[in-house]
Amino acid sequence: MSGKKINKRGCFDISDYGLDVKYANLNKSTEPDLYCDIISIPVNGNSFDGVILSEVIEHLPDPIPVLKEALWVLKPGGKLLITTPFMFQIHSDPKDYARHTDTWYNKNLVDISFMDIFIEKQVF
Repeated sequence: MSGKKINKRGCFDISDYGLDVKYANLNKSTEPDLYCDIISIPVNGNSFDGVILSEVIEHLPDPIPVLKEALWVLKPGGKLLITTPFMFQIHSDPKDYARHTDTWYNKNLVDISFMDIFIEKQVF
């Protein structure tokens, strides 16, 4: 089992969907396909059908550049999936900066030019 699966975030297992997945991370121990900062992913624009930011946004002091990079690497019609905690304790990795509301996501995603935004609150 690779570190990608062992150290994954979120409650879903992307490998269940038969997709060609590329992992980006600054932590080499997670065995990323792309060892990089997600503000500057070393690929051409319009490269991916989808981008998943799973339990990442709360760890960024300014998530806007990451959301812009996600839009840049997505193919036209591509999908962005963000999972993030809201009612959850502060947790380091290495830092925890924010809990954004659906209002924040709607405003900022529209400002960046994302369309067809759907926010689903998870209840566990």
